[in-house]
Amino acid sequence: MIRALCTEGLQQRHIDQIVATLECGELDGTESLYKFLTFQAADHKDALEEIADTATKEFTNEQTLKTMFSAWEPLTFAPIELKGTYKLGGDCIEELQQTLDDHLIKTQTMKGSPFAKYFLDSIIEWEDILMKTQDNLEMWLKVQAIWMYLEPVFSSEDIMRQLPVDGQRFREVDKDWRALMKQVAEDPRANTVIRIPTLHDTVYKAY
Repeated sequence: MIRALCTEGLQQRHIDQIVATLECGELDGTESLYKFLTFQAADHKDALEEIADTATKEFTNEQTLKTMFSAWEPLTFAPIELKGTYKLGGDCIEELQQTLDDHLIKTQTMKGSPFAKYFLDSIIEWEDILMKTQDNLEMWLKVQAIWMYLEPVFSSEDIMRQLPVDGQRFREVDKDWRALMKQVAEDPRANTVIRIPTLHDTVYKAY
């Protein structure tokens, strides 16, 4: 009974359930064990343990979500300088992809938990950010590979004269690409980059 009443993660909603179970009026957090005994709390041990178990599982899910938020704080895209612009690469991209995969599984598992309903909106919002980030990063790397192949080709004036339409299209994409990579280089923090409003449109337009 003591363990149930002292469970970490008890929120006001759980306190309200305890009050309803014990029919004891409002609790202000200063009640002694003796006072709970006068409420016949021991007779409601099973109900109190069930409330405590729910509170613990909700608290665990909530802490998992906060831990995921915190895990993104040190992550960066760390672009590498290339021909007057930048490219994505290195261990940081691999770490980002691994974190994305891990967090998507955790988030989707949590979303299906009956103990996540009180912060379901935050879970759904986070899942949406992760899915968009995964999609954008995959497309971003595809565009980068194509850009790196075509950039030296369309750097040739002869090619530009022979293929003026294609050359103009490449220059438009190249301009947007360089602007995006400059923005990332100025602030490569992952939490900032994945929330760039134009990120999705830029990488998909380029593709």
